[in-house]
Amino acid sequence: MDDSEFKVLNLNKKDVHMQFVNLYSPNDRALSLNALPAKDHYLVVGDFNSHSQSWGYDHIDKRGEEVENWQDDHNLNLINKPEDQPTFYSRLWRTTSTPDFAFCTGDLDGQINREIAQCS
Repeated sequence: MDDSEFKVLNLNKKDVHMQFVNLYSPNDRALSLNALPAKDHYLVVGDFNSHSQSWGYDHIDKRGEEVENWQDDHNLNLINKPEDQPTFYSRLWRTTSTPDFAFCTGDLDGQINREIAQCS
């Protein structure tokens, strides 16, 4: 059973087909990344609930290793930078973190900018 929740949006413009995937994976359920389609012109964004130094944490956890292995297996590029602004604030713990990040295929790398919007 796939425990991650995701939606796939197929975009077509002339002779270019792109897939945009929005993922949410609760930290108490399996990531199930192999259920995600991964093709050319592919962008996946969402809340992976995983830790790695690659996206700004000071350590890597089991889920982070799983995400990094999936990234390598599918030749995906991480759009996030470790120094990017956090995307989540825990009121309970009064801490910030970055559970939200984005990957793309090499053909889209460099054409996509990630920006964290501030809510007022």
